[in-house]
Amino acid sequence: MRAQREVLGAEHVYAFAIGDVLRHFHLHLVPRFADTPAHLRGRGVFDAAPGEHLPEEALEAAALRLATALAR
Repeated sequence: MRAQREVLGAEHVYAFAIGDVLRHFHLHLVPRFADTPAHLRGRGVFDAAPGEHLPEEALEAAALRLATALAR
């Protein structure tokens, strides 16, 4: 969560624990930014229309920056 705030500039990070279908547990750490629209805050983040998704290149770049920060 700290890495998402420091590296990506997120103002908040949501932690969603999901595991209702299969007997398992996984955690989504979802960054929120100052310009995140109100309808995509909180649980609404999972309701984003395809046109509201970040480009794949931006996601890959963010993942690489996070991986680098976490490896320190």
